[in-house]
Amino acid sequence: MTGTLILFPEAEDAALFIEDGVVAARGAAALARSGEEDVRRVLIAPAHLTALHWMEATALTPAQARAAARVELGDQVLFPANDLHIAVGEQTSDDGQPRAVAFASSSALRDLVAEHRPDSVIPAALILPATDLAFTRAKIGSDDIVRGADAAFVHDEALTPLLTGGTAITDIGAEEIETRLIEAAANPPLDLRQGPLAPPRTWSFDKGLLGQAGRLLAILALISLAIPLVEMFRLSWNSSTITEAATTRAQAALGDAAPPADPVAALDARLSTFRGGGAGFGATMTAVAQAVKATPNAELLSATFRSDGVLALTARTAIPDEIRVLQEKLAANGLSVTAKPVNPSLNPP
Repeated sequence: MTGTLILFPEAEDAALFIEDGVVAARGAAALARSGEEDVRRVLIAPAHLTALHWMEATALTPAQARAAARVELGDQVLFPANDLHIAVGEQTSDDGQPRAVAFASSSALRDLVAEHRPDSVIPAALILPATDLAFTRAKIGSDDIVRGADAAFVHDEALTPLLTGGTAITDIGAEEIETRLIEAAANPPLDLRQGPLAPPRTWSFDKGLLGQAGRLLAILALISLAIPLVEMFRLSWNSSTITEAATTRAQAALGDAAPPADPVAALDARLSTFRGGGAGFGATMTAVAQAVKATPNAELLSATFRSDGVLALTARTAIPDEIRVLQEKLAANGLSVTAKPVNPSLNPP
C-alpha cells in the first residue's frame, strides 16, 4: 500500500496521512490524498461511542473471547443487548495480563463504516499509554480522553476527580500522540471491525501463477487434441496390419507361384467354387430347415446340393395342402421352388 489515512470522524478536516512511517500530510491535505491507489483507511472511533473493559481471556480465540465478554461483562454496559457490538484486543503475552474488550452500538458503528469505509476502526482511548499508578490525558479527535491502567473515559471537569480519586493526571503532547497513532494504525491494539463488522474477504491473484495456469491449460488442450489423433493413427496402423496379415495368409492358402493382385479376393473366389452356386449350401439349407420347422406335419426325408446351387430335397406331409404350405414357407425365405411329384408310397396313407 502507498500510505495510511487516519480519520477522526467528529473533528472537522482532522486527518493524518502516513507514508513510510511518518506523517506526510495533515488535515485537508491528508484528505485530498484519500483517492490514491491502495490507501489503507484507519478510523479512530470517538471515545464516547465505546466502553472499554478488561478481562482475563488468555487462552481464548477472538470468537471465544467475544462470547465470554458478552456473558461476563454484558450486564455492565448501557448498550441494548440487540444492538451490542463486542470486539476484543489481541493477546499480547501469556503472562495472564487482562485483555481489552470494547463495547459499542452496532448500528452506530455500521453508520461510521458505511460513511468512511475504513479498513480498521480503533477506539480512541487505546491510543493513550496505560500506567499502573497514574492517569494520562490527551486530546484525540474531538474528545479529551483520560486513561488509567484499567479505565478510560472522556474528561469531565466534575466527574474526572471522582473517577481518578484525586490521582495526578499526566498530559500527553500532540507529538507523542501522533507517534502512537502511527504505531496503532500499523498494529491496532484492538480493531472494532471484527465479528459481524469484519471487512469482506478479498481475493487476489498472482499474475505469475495466472500465466502458469494459462500455460498448463494450453498444454492440456493440446493433449486433448492429440489423444484422438493418436487413436486414429493407432486404428489405421492396426487396420493396415490386419489387412497385411490377411493378404499373407490368403496368399499362403492359394499357394500360387505367381501371386494375384488381390489374394483375399482370389481366395474368396476359390472358396465360392467349393461352396457351390447360388447362396451356397449353408445358407440354402438353413432356409429349408426354417421352412420345414414352420410347416405343421412336414418332414424332410432327403436333401442333395448340386454344384450349380440347386438343392433337391424330398419332404412329406400328412395332407397335400401342407405341401403347398411348405412351398410358400420356402418361397418366403427367398428360395425359388419347383415342385415335382414323387412315389406316392413314400407318403403315409
